[in-house]
Amino acid sequence: MEILSIIAQNELLKIQNDSLKKEIEFMNIPFTDYKLRNTAVFNIVRAKTLEGTDIWFNKIDPSTNEKFLRSLESNDYIEYLIENCNPKCER
Repeated sequence: MEILSIIAQNELLKIQNDSLKKEIEFMNIPFTDYKLRNTAVFNIVRAKTLEGTDIWFNKIDPSTNEKFLRSLESNDYIEYLIENCNPKCER
């Protein structure tokens, strides 16, 4: 019985490890993606699309319009951005 629990625990750890690897790869996107690389970190926002895919976007980019913001899962911050589309860069 102990061997089965060790195997089950090993499989669980493999799944958690894969999940963490994907999260680390996703967290590195702002530093490697050519569209986000030259953007200040505080202007980059993490969001989910309606399909459930995680994305990064630049909140002050002119292409960040209301139509794009409405294609994301709604939360308080996304609603705030929709109300104040394309805010000026903080200085």
